[in-house]
Order: sequence, then structure tokens, then C-alpha cells
Amino acid sequence: MHLKKKMKQRQLLMEESGVFHLCLILWPETVNLPNLQRYANREIEILVMRQWKKWQEFADIVGLPQEYRTSDPQTDDEKQTNFILSCRSDLMKHVTTGDTAIRTARAHFLRESKIAEKKLKHCDKLPKPSKDSKAHAFNLKAYWESIGADIPALFVLYYVLSCCAASEAGVERFFSTEGLFHDDVHSSISPVITKAVIRTRWNHDLVKRQYVREFPMDVQDVEFDE
Repeated sequence: MHLKKKMKQRQLLMEESGVFHLCLILWPETVNLPNLQRYANREIEILVMRQWKKWQEFADIVGLPQEYRTSDPQTDDEKQTNFILSCRSDLMKHVTTGDTAIRTARAHFLRESKIAEKKLKHCDKLPKPSKDSKAHAFNLKAYWESIGADIPALFVLYYVLSCCAASEAGVERFFSTEGLFHDDVHSSISPVITKAVIRTRWNHDLVKRQYVREFPMDVQDVEFDE
């Protein structure tokens, strides 16, 4: 009984996030929930209106398509409206799977997920991907990257939402990292330097991969300080 109460509380907390139905409908497998698409469409509008200015500021980072970019997001409502309409149109494609690429990607995702589900019944770890498969197990990222070109506006929403921590644990890791060097001895470190150090630490692997891509050479020739 206590567990059911906790689960109900967690469910209500997730619904209050403002993107609960949108996250559900972005999952490749169909979720049977009354009025799910209608609620998701409403959440799309609220999310875009709330974050539009930031997406314009960091358009390259979030991958905002060129046709929706503007130099003055405060006054250019037309592109914002067009983006919302495109997201809803893309969502319809995703839900109805009328597009061949989406249909193929979804079938592949579900097939690999079923295999993973069977294996998980006999082990406590997520199985490794099969050698002949790019998407594997519950790899939502691989699924969306394979169809992103077909529904580019909706892909932006997936990309933004997938960067959010699913629980408080991700945020607490930042505090733990900050506590490793910002102690009583180093309490005078400025917020700017603190932010720069944490950003460098958490983006280390990303920068390393980017460097290797831009300068193709033997990885052993490149040294990175951990």
C-alpha cells in the first residue's frame, strides 16, 4: 500500500512537469492514454513559447532549423507560430507512422526492445547491442537520430527534453563535483571560475570526441588530462 502511494505521488509530480504527455508520445511504442495527443499538442505550445528566446540564442546547439531562426525573437511571432505548427504536423507523422522511415525505425526499435526485455528477465544488466544493429535495446537516441531528418521540428523538442535529467540524481552529481574543489580552503573561487571548471569537467568526453573527429589521427597520439 505504501509503495502504491509513493508511485501515485511520483506520477502526479511527473504530470506537473508540463511535458509529461509530450514525453510519453515521443516514445516509439504507442502509449494508450485518453486524449494523449491533444494534451501533447498543448504542451508543445507552452514549451515553445516558454523557451523560444533561449532556443534562438543557442540555435546551433539545439539544432533549430534555419527557417525558424530570427534575429529578434521578441517581435517575430510568425516563425514561432510556424514552428509550433510544424511540431504538431511532425507529431502527427510520428503517431500515425505514415512515413516509411518512421515505420521502419519504430519496428526496429520495438524488435530490439523485445530482445532486450527477454534478456533482462535473466540478468541484472542491460544487454549490449547486437553487432549488426545501430539501434539497440532501449536506445531512444538512435531511434530519433534515424528519423530526425523526416520530422526536424519535433526532433528539436526531443533533443531539448532528452538533455533534462530524469531525476534529482543528475543535479546532485553537479554538487558533488563542485564540492571536490570548492572547499573551505578554496572558498574564495569566483562563481565564474567555478562554472567554467564544472563545465570543463562534465564536457570533457564530448570535447575529446569532437577533437578526435576534427583531427583524424591515432588516438594514442592525443593525450587528455582526466
